[in-house]
Amino acid sequence: MSRLTIAREEFVRLCHSGQDPTGAHTATFQPLVQLRINEDRCTVHSWSIAGQEWVFLGLCDGHTDCELISEHTITHLPDRLRQCIDDFIQGELHGATDRDTLLSHAKLLSAALGREVQAFDEEIGAKIKEICPEPEKLTEEQGKILLEENIDIIRLAYQGCTFVAAFINVTSQCMWTVNLGDSSVGISTRMENGRRKWKPLYKVHAMTTPDEYFRVSLHHPSSEQDIIGADGRLLGFLGMTRAIGDYRLKFPAAYITHLFRFLPADEISHPDPAILKTPPYVSNRPSTRFIDLQPLQDKDPIVLMFSDGVDCAAAQYRKLSHPGVEYERFVDAGELLSQLLGNEDDRAEAEALLGHPVEQGWLGAGNRAVELLGNVFGGTDAGRIEDVNRQANVTSWDDKPSFYVDDTTLIAYPLPGR
Repeated sequence: MSRLTIAREEFVRLCHSGQDPTGAHTATFQPLVQLRINEDRCTVHSWSIAGQEWVFLGLCDGHTDCELISEHTITHLPDRLRQCIDDFIQGELHGATDRDTLLSHAKLLSAALGREVQAFDEEIGAKIKEICPEPEKLTEEQGKILLEENIDIIRLAYQGCTFVAAFINVTSQCMWTVNLGDSSVGISTRMENGRRKWKPLYKVHAMTTPDEYFRVSLHHPSSEQDIIGADGRLLGFLGMTRAIGDYRLKFPAAYITHLFRFLPADEISHPDPAILKTPPYVSNRPSTRFIDLQPLQDKDPIVLMFSDGVDCAAAQYRKLSHPGVEYERFVDAGELLSQLLGNEDDRAEAEALLGHPVEQGWLGAGNRAVELLGNVFGGTDAGRIEDVNRQANVTSWDDKPSFYVDDTTLIAYPLPGR
């Protein structure tokens, strides 16, 4: 057995993957299994709504030590969004599901889905206000007792995660997306020349996105110089500007000083409460998109959804392979994944960015999401794959590897033909 084959088999073993009856392939990868919990969560559902076939794809990416909010969101929010669609069809559309009606009301459904995501998040915060309406009046002893009696509710509100979802009406060939944070979704299609084209269907909610930068800046007094850290992170702490949870940054600082600070020390991570003067700093308003899939039917459309671990890995490989080169833009991880699905010209561009050769079809009829991640994390370069695999043996942060592997999750869903 070759060195490459052995490395690939270990990589596949370290991936948690699945193939859904809908045709969606999922994979999540975090090799530091002895040091951290993978905080990404993803799910795929097949729904029958008003006699039509729908497919739901969803993904959450928890921030530091935030697997609870990811698990809660991916477990409970999809059912609420399914009910939201059903209620919209029965109410707003009076039960009509013909394609023309759906197309003409697409923006209204987008708005309804967005409101449901916000309502879900606001209920998390409301439970905190219900048990603690005036945190500034709590004594230290009262704060500790309150936390002990309501630990799960308080943990949930303190933690934060991204959320991205796609709602595919297979029957009528329509798709809606919603996103909060920096996880991504889009669609890859084949062009006439055989190459593939990537269409993003999300907005990156981070200070690196110009209109997000200005939205956050204008929402707070100019005297608050600490809102944008030197590293470009919100309050020098968080890489994104919108999320589920994160009430440590949505509520007044008194919730940190009188309640949240009593959480276990290894779960606490927040900015200095003294700089939290005009919350909320994190928004729960998602971005929404709609796309008519019918014109794409003969273009081999594939929906791709992924956490920012893909972006992180691609950016690091580009830096390793092209030292000293300054780039004007971030790596477009969606475009990279689309190229990995494409023809020789596409793959040549992917190889030039990553700095290693890739191989399409190396898993045969296996999991497509695992194959894509395998090509990102080394391709046919056995040494690079081994470098990430051996992180599974690391037992101390003192031995932290130089190549950082963020929690990395990918869903690949080839749209069925009609």
